[in-house]
Amino acid sequence: MNRPHIRASAILAALLLQPVFCTIPAQSFELVKPETEQDVSLTVGTGQLIKVDSEFTSLFVANPEVADVEVKSPRLLYLTGIGVGETTLFAVDDNDDVLMSAVIKVTHNNAAITEGFRRVAPGQNVTATTVDQSLVITGAVDTPQQAADVMQVAAQFVD
Repeated sequence: MNRPHIRASAILAALLLQPVFCTIPAQSFELVKPETEQDVSLTVGTGQLIKVDSEFTSLFVANPEVADVEVKSPRLLYLTGIGVGETTLFAVDDNDDVLMSAVIKVTHNNAAITEGFRRVAPGQNVTATTVDQSLVITGAVDTPQQAADVMQVAAQFVD
């Protein structure tokens, strides 16, 4: 055989054998999907005590601008609604097992806002609801002053 032919055969053999000698990378992560997930609804400024069946060693809130968590004991936590929105809370143990997973939904205190509307515009049917992260006011009032008062009440509840 001539030299160029030997060189071409060696290159071809190397290319054909390459997959045999290459290592296939293993999956470098695993998505952890909790068996159960609960919904927790809060209004801004309110809280909820949550008792976990087993002792947790770590807590994680995905968006701390929506909710805050304080540890009261290794099985008891206090969740507070900070801002309007949605976040996730996880509690895990020493073995990185997920003990708790919860979707936290925090809304405006619509009942308090509507009560404020009743004080500044008595007899008028004005209500507040939370849609996504917005405060939506619906209804009608008799005077421009009542409308301004209603908007002032609503402004006190919006960041």
